[in-house]
This record gives sequence, C-alpha cells and structure tokens, in this order.
Amino acid sequence: MSVLLILENKKNNQNYLNNWVKLDANSVFHPGSRIDIKIWEQFTVRDLLKWALIHSWNNAIIALAKYDSWTVDKFVEKMNKRAKELWLNHTHFENPTWFDDKWHFTTARDLAILAKYVYKYNFVQEVVKQKKWIIFSKSRRRVEFLTTNRLLSDEVIWMKTWTTPNAWQCLITIIKKEWKELLFVLLGSRNRFWETKSLINFVFDKIDK
Repeated sequence: MSVLLILENKKNNQNYLNNWVKLDANSVFHPGSRIDIKIWEQFTVRDLLKWALIHSWNNAIIALAKYDSWTVDKFVEKMNKRAKELWLNHTHFENPTWFDDKWHFTTARDLAILAKYVYKYNFVQEVVKQKKWIIFSKSRRRVEFLTTNRLLSDEVIWMKTWTTPNAWQCLITIIKKEWKELLFVLLGSRNRFWETKSLINFVFDKIDK
C-alpha cells in the first residue's frame, strides 16, 4: 500500500519520482533498515521506491511516508482510507512497513487485489524484473543491491517478499506463461520459494491437462 500511494501521487505530478528525499535519523535507524545510510543523505523518490520494491528496506518506506504526509501516522491514515476505497475489507494498517502489530492485519484475498493495483504501473514492472540495481545519492554515493527474487525468470514476472516473526515468510508472485497470467499469494510459510514453486507447478499442471 505504501508504494501504491506514492505512485498515485505521480499522476498529479509527473516530476514527482525525481524529487529528492532526505532521510532523517528515524528513517536511517528504523528497525529492518540498511545501516550504511547516512543521516540527511538524499535519494530520489524513484530510487527509494526501487529500494522498497526490491529489498523492502524499511528506511526507504519511512522516508517516503514522511515525505508524502509529514508524519508516519498521517501516512498510515491515508493507507487505511485507500484500503477502504479499494474494498480491502479485511485489512487494517498500523504502520507502513508491515511490522507485526495487534491491529495490523490483512488476508491473501486483499493482498491479491492490492498487488494487481500496484503491478499495473509500468514503473513497477520495469523495476521488479531486474536482478541488480545501482542507485546514487545526491552526493553521488553509489549504492548497489540485488533482487531477493530467487525465482526470477521470463515466466516469473513479479515477486514481493517480506518476513515478520508472526507472519513468517510471505510471498506474492505473478507468473506469465504463454497466454496465462496468474497471481499467487503465500502467507505463513517456512520455505516460501520452495512452496511457491511447488504451487506454481501444481496449478499449471492442472491447467495444461
């Protein structure tokens, strides 16, 4: 949802993705974040989105949330408002980073709906199919990161991973094979790549028969 809100802002401002965002101390040292980012270092909205999509680095999400809405709490309010507009009736956000929380929840169905809205953006389609990205801060410091998508191929066209202590390993995958395009949502896994691959093989085997 965080990525979707930022991309929807682009509709009203075509230069939005090129804007520079400063990462404050809260963003830099947020749990689940990179530790080699410097306080007040600046990256573009575009590159922070790449960071969030490819590696789920939470400092990128927190920085984007503050840039968009001034505070994380206000951004979370926007997330819940948008969830209602998309009829995600079994989803509620307490933070933009998917950290475990008593009142932070969703379902596989709602995630499937949300994934379809996010994936329709050409920007997302281009970002997630790359195995490696190199981005630069405003001071021209180079940062390189690799995809976490172990199944990336011509058929596996999108994958989003995340892990929390309560949700365990989770994975959203879009597969395109010939004329068929399917979306898989796997939650609560102990081995998400093996289980997803087995599920994909099972489904396509049934379709081809």
